[in-house]
Parts: sequence; structure tokens; C-alpha cells
Amino acid sequence: MFCCTSAQLCARVTDGVVQGMTVDEAIAHVTERKVLQPVLLCIDGQYFVKLDSTAMYIHEPSCFADCVEYLFKIFHVFNVHYPAELDLVFKLLESILSVSRTTSSRILSDFIISIS
Repeated sequence: MFCCTSAQLCARVTDGVVQGMTVDEAIAHVTERKVLQPVLLCIDGQYFVKLDSTAMYIHEPSCFADCVEYLFKIFHVFNVHYPAELDLVFKLLESILSVSRTTSSRILSDFIISIS
């Protein structure tokens, strides 16, 4: 069974806090580590979601949970498998929110509305 502290969970979800790097340097850093799934990047207090070679800025999140929600929705919208380390966490969120992979169209519309 996988368990970790909240700090370890935060580090796994964000792929660590990247200080003093530009967005392009952070994307290159994560790509070098062969991270394929979407991942949160924290760069000098600003949050981004890395998708392939692009970083989407999360505009004014009220808390870290907003960033995790954003990441969670991206996994569903693009129908991407969760990273093994976070599989149980995201499956727990699915259970709490009564969301399954078959509800992706509703999540997609909510996601598009939230980023517009």
C-alpha cells in the first residue's frame, strides 16, 4: 500500500517546487525526467499544468485544492491514465465526487467553462 505525508503528496502532484526556473526550463526539467502524464508545476508561487511540451497557467487559484481539481479534470478530459503514485488519490477523488470515466463529456464542458 502506498502512503505518504501531505508534503510528499504535494511534491508528487506538483513534481516538486521549481524555484528560479522559467516555464520553458521547468518543462524541459520534467521532460528530462520522462514524466509523461500531465503534472502541476509550481514556479515561483504560480501554478501551471504541463501538457506535453506546453504549460497552461492556472489563473488565480484560491488554494492548492483548486490546482489539484484542475489537474484531475485534465486527466478526465484527455482520458489519460493516472500516474501510479497518485492512482489511489485520484480514484478516491472519483469516489468522493461520484465521477467515473464515462462522465467525461460533463467534465469537459465544466472544464471549458472554467478556463474561459
